[in-house]
Amino acid sequence: MPFRYTGLDAGQFLGLFALSDAELAARGIQRVTADKKPGFPCRVSLEDAAPGETLLLLPFEHQPAASPYRSSGPIFVREKAAAPYDSTHLPPVFASRYKRPCMEFQSGARATMSWADSFGSAAA
Repeated sequence: MPFRYTGLDAGQFLGLFALSDAELAARGIQRVTADKKPGFPCRVSLEDAAPGETLLLLPFEHQPAASPYRSSGPIFVREKAAAPYDSTHLPPVFASRYKRPCMEFQSGARATMSWADSFGSAAA
């Protein structure tokens, strides 16, 4: 069975966008506007928000177990995010951020180390 990537359910965040900035602040949430891409990865669509898009920056408890491993962290949610990402393919939001080392063999059997993105193209 292949590994599956899924975004969070957008329904749990819908009502938050209607709140005022003061009401959001009382919950530890900030309304932000993306000013660059990449930089604002949505945890629903697993896409980077485009500059000018509205998002919420909020704490999200991703491990609610009553154990030492209980954990939460900040996430972005795009206002336009409707359906969660659901695929066996690596989401572009991750692929654009992670590079892996690779060996390239050139003429004369000389090897050089470079970095390749998740799709296999080498970059310096």
